[in-house]
Amino acid sequence: MYFTAIDAGGRAGVFRTRARGGAGSTEIAAGPPFVAPLGIAASADGGRLFVADPGAGGAALDDAGALFAIDLPGGAVAPVRGGEGMRARGLEVARGADGEERIVFSGRDREGGQPGVFALPARGGEASALAAGSPLVDPSGVAVAGGGAVFVCDTLASPDRTATIFRIEDGFVSAFATGLHVGYPCGLALTRDDAALLVLARDVARGADEVVRIEVASGARSATVTGAPGHDEPGGLHRAKGADVFAFVDHRAQEQGSVFLLGP
Repeated sequence: MYFTAIDAGGRAGVFRTRARGGAGSTEIAAGPPFVAPLGIAASADGGRLFVADPGAGGAALDDAGALFAIDLPGGAVAPVRGGEGMRARGLEVARGADGEERIVFSGRDREGGQPGVFALPARGGEASALAAGSPLVDPSGVAVAGGGAVFVCDTLASPDRTATIFRIEDGFVSAFATGLHVGYPCGLALTRDDAALLVLARDVARGADEVVRIEVASGARSATVTGAPGHDEPGGLHRAKGADVFAFVDHRAQEQGSVFLLGP
């Protein structure tokens, strides 16, 4: 499993740990150009990682973020052309109608600063807006269905400051689920059959993490408790490529943060 973190020396970067557990983690790439990496996703063949860092970038862009690609297993890091200056946060890698991989990410429009969800060829190029502006306020986690629909979690879109999940399809944005208490960046993932959306959330009454399963067709919800009381700073949620097995992190677990695995 790959995750973003800060090492004992204070360097931000990308690290790896074994899915079945074990001692510690392995550094993939840490230090510059990373500043505050958040979102992470892998290419379909597992040969590259893509990382969203909203704090990266040169002075000319006022540290307005960048997208990076990491070659595996070597760890060489390079910016993804077209991702600079958009304060990218959450991202997913999906195939477009042309069969080419693209990065679908949340961030802000480079010109007007509007919050939105954008698509960019994984090889680099020009980013296009899938949705920008209202009702989006602070989008972070994204999940892409096989048919092209995009789900995005917005932590500030509701008046009561609970999270709203929006569905973006054919340029239209609609509220899919409301009233969720989540961490940051909000974690979203679809099951392999796209039948259910999993949201990494907080059980406010227990003060602990939970994963909320929302059936896409009906909106019905169920929750799975995933942490002990005090583990209430969840962030990120990703599904394995070939199975309904999910990984997420909690920034407060075991005092220094931990990576967790949620099986079927």
